[in-house]
Amino acid sequence: MSNDPCGSVDAQVSDMRHSAVMAGRGEWKRRFTNDMTSDTLLLGDSRFRRGVLYSVGLAAVWLLAAAIRPEVTYHLAPALVAGALPVTIVLDRGNSPGAGVLGAAAAIGFAVAVVTALLLAAAGWLEGPTIGPFTSGLSESVAGAGFGAVAGLLVTVVWRR
Repeated sequence: MSNDPCGSVDAQVSDMRHSAVMAGRGEWKRRFTNDMTSDTLLLGDSRFRRGVLYSVGLAAVWLLAAAIRPEVTYHLAPALVAGALPVTIVLDRGNSPGAGVLGAAAAIGFAVAVVTALLLAAAGWLEGPTIGPFTSGLSESVAGAGFGAVAGLLVTVVWRR
């Protein structure tokens, strides 16, 4: 044991490590709770929740319309469902979201549109005519969802500038 008035070296090193860990935790908390300015997706953010609500709402309208008239093809519905989430996040006032947030939002919007198309296909409600090279309503819907997700992402990237 030493008679060091400032305490043992081991205790000082331990205190320094503890301070560094606590500072690191504070940095982590600041980075990941800064209202979508980083590239993290915060499910608790109101803009994200509102975007999901719009995307799922449009999917529900598409489902209802297809249930009523299964012989009609709603060509733009998958694109609107997929693009609603990223566009809603950017159009809402507040901090500008990071590119990772917008990419994740476009992917989630695409997933909502594809799941909706799969439900419609399983129910036999995608029986209307198709456009272009598509041979089925499902393939057209998936392509439309991809187009909507990419278009929504491009709109948000341009809008942020």
